[in-house]
Amino acid sequence: KFYVNLTYYVMSDKRALLARVIQFIGTARGKDKPIRFFQYYSKWLKAVCDFLLEKSSNPVYKTLGTKMDNLGSNLSVVRKVLRFGNLAKSYQSVMDNLRSLE
Repeated sequence: KFYVNLTYYVMSDKRALLARVIQFIGTARGKDKPIRFFQYYSKWLKAVCDFLLEKSSNPVYKTLGTKMDNLGSNLSVVRKVLRFGNLAKSYQSVMDNLRSLE
């Protein structure tokens, strides 16, 4: 009986955690944080590849460094588009409020 109760509490905790994660990802901040993490991580990996390329002259590091640089640039564009989406939401709410005043 104790095992059944413990399983129920663990499952309900997982559901609550999943609900919080889904709610967080639904916000603009929740979308921006993971993208920002991977953007800066790719920049860090590019720096590491550049350092290793200086030490060993292995062409694999050059290729990987270029890919990480491109990934960081693309993620930067994605973050800008997401921020523009927030601006569009704000614009829409202002326009709705102005229409309601008429």
